[in-house]
Amino acid sequence: MIDRVSGQTPAFAGATAHAGLVFTAGVIAPSVLTGHGAGFGEQAREVMAVLDDVLGRAGSRLDRALRVEAFLAREQDLAAWNEVFARTWPSEAPARSTVLATLAVPGALIEIQIVGALTV
Repeated sequence: MIDRVSGQTPAFAGATAHAGLVFTAGVIAPSVLTGHGAGFGEQAREVMAVLDDVLGRAGSRLDRALRVEAFLAREQDLAAWNEVFARTWPSEAPARSTVLATLAVPGALIEIQIVGALTV
């Protein structure tokens, strides 16, 4: 059975769980959606908070992340993203990819999606 968890908008499923895994949709900072997009650091903190909430509602959590895929709008934010990643997963970090991309929502500087394990 596939379980779907409600998320940000109807266009983004939030998360889908199946076979012991949780797959989140790509998440951007809520402040961007309201037209109050902050700098990279604040957007990254918002995104991690939303992902923590979505994973929790799906039966997982950030420390159960197996894979993290980050999309950055600007190369200059890579060092700041590395710091956020290291702070979020100080040990036993998940596998990760980071891609520079044009993001679909104007003002968004980072989008992240996670594959995590369900908690036992």
